[in-house]
Amino acid sequence: SPAAAARRPALLLIHGGGWRAGGRGELAGLARWLAQQGMLPVAIDYRLAPQSHWPAQAEDVEVAVWWLRENAASLGIDPQRVVAIGSSAGGHLAAWLATTDRTSPRGTPSRADAVVSLAGPWDLAAGNLHDDAKGMVATLLAGQPARAASPLWRIDARSAPALLIHGTKDELIPPDQSTRACDALRAAQVHCDLMLLEGEGHALSSRAAEVSARRERIRAFIAARG
Repeated sequence: SPAAAARRPALLLIHGGGWRAGGRGELAGLARWLAQQGMLPVAIDYRLAPQSHWPAQAEDVEVAVWWLRENAASLGIDPQRVVAIGSSAGGHLAAWLATTDRTSPRGTPSRADAVVSLAGPWDLAAGNLHDDAKGMVATLLAGQPARAASPLWRIDARSAPALLIHGTKDELIPPDQSTRACDALRAAQVHCDLMLLEGEGHALSSRAAEVSARRERIRAFIAARG
């Protein structure tokens, strides 16, 4: 029915690639699965470094949230169930959307209603990031302070509930990025689910059983937000 369709959540899918590569097509498999669950997935591209430095990437994902909410009626979605899902660099941008408060010219908020971050960094200033990740951060920020671009340091009671998924053997973005963020969210009285994947690295397993378990956790998290 139209009423049921209007309640569909919108899922903003944000690709990874170190803020300097990648594209929305990477998330096609997840998008198809989410659509089969009765949700509306929208995968986006965003400006990449080094052609565009921070905060261009944040601005692009914020504009995407505005667009979803301001077009909710025509899209058949619930403007109060906009969920950002991202992996790696996209997980950082999803995390940003848990903590942002920029409003559109029409007064529309850019904070997501919930976020899912897979192997995403929340603290770009962390000393234990892999040297490769530090290089990606340096290219992104071009001399700007890392802490100002870090969702971890923006967490407060208004932050969006989060599901954080991370491999315990991730060397590029260590799993304490997710555990620290979950601790900070919970300390602010914000709901956080943490799924640590034993023995998995930064590129999460593509085995069917593991993919299915991750997707089911995502589906359940979104359903619980309804």
